[in-house]
Order: sequence, then C-alpha cells, then structure tokens
Amino acid sequence: MKLSRRQLLKISLIGSTSIALTGGGIVWSWWDTPPNTPYQILNEEEAQMVISLSGAAFPSGDTIDLAGKDAQLDYFFDKLLFGMTGENQKLLKLLLQALNRLALLSQGSYFLNCPEDVQQQLVEKWLTDDSYLFRSAMQSVIVLLSIGYTSHPKASEHLKQYFRCGFGQ
Repeated sequence: MKLSRRQLLKISLIGSTSIALTGGGIVWSWWDTPPNTPYQILNEEEAQMVISLSGAAFPSGDTIDLAGKDAQLDYFFDKLLFGMTGENQKLLKLLLQALNRLALLSQGSYFLNCPEDVQQQLVEKWLTDDSYLFRSAMQSVIVLLSIGYTSHPKASEHLKQYFRCGFGQ
C-alpha cells in the first residue's frame, strides 16, 4: 500500500494529537489528587515516594546512623507543603508523581518498585542530569528533604558539633 503525502500528514496529525491528549490526561490526573489519611496534602503514593527518595538521598552510615527512610520525612514534607500556596503544593506533588514514573524509562519499573541500590543510583544520576531545569527541580526536592533530615533529633545531635549557633538544641 502506498501512502500519499496527505495521508501521511493526516496520520501524523492524528498520532501527535493522540499523544498530546493522552499525556495531558495523565498529567491532569496527577494534578489535584486528594490527600490520604494521615496526611494533609500528600496521597499514599506521594508519601511513599518521599520515603523512598529520602532513603536514597540519605542512607544510614557510620557517622549518622539514621536512614532518610526512617526519619519520617513524609510527615515533615506534608507539613511543609501545607504551608505553601496551592500551586506550589500541586507542582511538588506533580514532580513526585513524575519522578516515580521517570524510572520506567531506564529501569522498566516505577521508582517505588526499584531496589534501594537502584533508587540511590537514580537519585545520583538525576542530581547530575544534563538538563539544568530537571537537575534544579531534583535538587530543590532534595534540599527540602534535607531540612527535615538535618532537623531530626538523631541527625542534629551529630551535626550540632559543626554549628556553634545552637543547632540541634
């Protein structure tokens, strides 16, 4: 079967429109998801994503024996979002949803379903990504999580030796 130029343009237009509508529908479904108890802003998937990102960004070590996933940063992040404007809440929630699905491209699995060592590799890769917009968005999330991590009593007990201004007291 031979395709004419018009038929090819028509097929391309239909395909592009279908992809745009599907992508837009997916993003729209993530945009304003209701929270799940006990959270005020986060739903269960977003809270699990915060826990997994925290575990990948802040693994337990010899210096600070506290894994980010055990620091209850999901509650911290939820309270942090609660204090933000609605648009910023939605954008950060959207970023969490997108990061979970971004792992599909390289791992064939959602971020939440990847093993912890793969999650750590993904976070390291994302923090050094060539796209400065994506890299900055990822760094922003990690900075927000690090505020909660360093404020945790177990972490701040160790960190206060480096800050003589009353940190951790």
